[in-house]
Amino acid sequence: MLLLTFDDLPIKSFIIVIYDAALEEVAQYQVPFSITAPFANRIAREVLNIPDWGATLHEPWYSLAYRLDSEYQRAAEPPGPTSLKGQRYDPDAGPGPSIQLHPDALVKSFEVRLFDYQKELYQGVYTVDDIFLHGARYLLHNRIQNGKLPGGGSYSYAVLPSRQKVHSVSSDLLPEDAYQSEGVFRLPPRDKDESSIKFTPVPPSPLAERDPAGFGVTELHGKGEVQTGRIFIPTHLYADLQRHLFLSQKKEEGGYILGKVFRSAGTSEQENAPGFRWIVEITDLLMAEDTIGSAATLLFTGDTWSKISRRRDRQYPGLELVGWFHTHLFPATDAFGLSSLDQDMHTWYLPRPWQIAILLNLEKDDKRTVRCYQRGVEGDLIESTFETFSPK
Repeated sequence: MLLLTFDDLPIKSFIIVIYDAALEEVAQYQVPFSITAPFANRIAREVLNIPDWGATLHEPWYSLAYRLDSEYQRAAEPPGPTSLKGQRYDPDAGPGPSIQLHPDALVKSFEVRLFDYQKELYQGVYTVDDIFLHGARYLLHNRIQNGKLPGGGSYSYAVLPSRQKVHSVSSDLLPEDAYQSEGVFRLPPRDKDESSIKFTPVPPSPLAERDPAGFGVTELHGKGEVQTGRIFIPTHLYADLQRHLFLSQKKEEGGYILGKVFRSAGTSEQENAPGFRWIVEITDLLMAEDTIGSAATLLFTGDTWSKISRRRDRQYPGLELVGWFHTHLFPATDAFGLSSLDQDMHTWYLPRPWQIAILLNLEKDDKRTVRCYQRGVEGDLIESTFETFSPK
């Protein structure tokens, strides 16, 4: 599912703030954008009569845009707020702390839109309570149960969209029994006085320098503004991407990109420094194993990434995993590129600034559009140009 922008800012997470009866802030949580997915699923199921829109539609996604006005017409369906599992939630059923929207909350409602590729399927306006009430009550309940807040009082909450991604979540977001499974531990620890495991990152060795002129005469492809890196693809691999690589027209497929990484001559040795500039030379394309693909989605599993790491060490010593590629089974457009799932998967498994993504848009006449993506200044993958060359 894709995260749209509003007011030119991408929504990557939400901040839920809880207040006591005196309207003093007592807790704050930053939760991922995906916490709103159950409500989008309810709309698809109860309004559009699509039980599993992720598997039924071609390229499903949804967007949220906040509203500051208090005068609006709420969509009629589905009735009531959602639960964390996507079912209707009755705030008056069963015991639980009392919580309501802060009387001066900045955000009052959200416009929710559902799409299949570029076709809009639905649009409706819903209150903050419709989407977040159950989650806010759940967080408050956990905080009271842990003795961090007194029970029996009245509380309120507010929701603010954020541009920041969530890399770790508060332990209060998960029920206590979620930590009883073998191999599960808390990151970060719940309390500062609890013992914790400390990891000290080892900085990688500086990349070797390379002069781009060494690639000889190159041809520029793709679109996008100049970014921190330059991507070089040998002509025979570009031909594979365009024509020769066998790819299914019925389900999305993908693989890995191996190559060599350099830094541009005279630029910073620190990869996170503003002056760092990199060069990627692609040398090999490998199809992935154990992916979960359909006509609408492609998921690289943990086993998928583990296998490529072992295979690279065994068969391709000296090369780096410089990125990954996958297909979309529809024509390329400026409005639709990598989905939020694609972006998240790249963040999880490919954290280095020079690790790239290639998207192959397949059309029915076997035409293919090759599109390259690299990290922009905000950390998201954005479309960029690339260059082809003839190896000596």
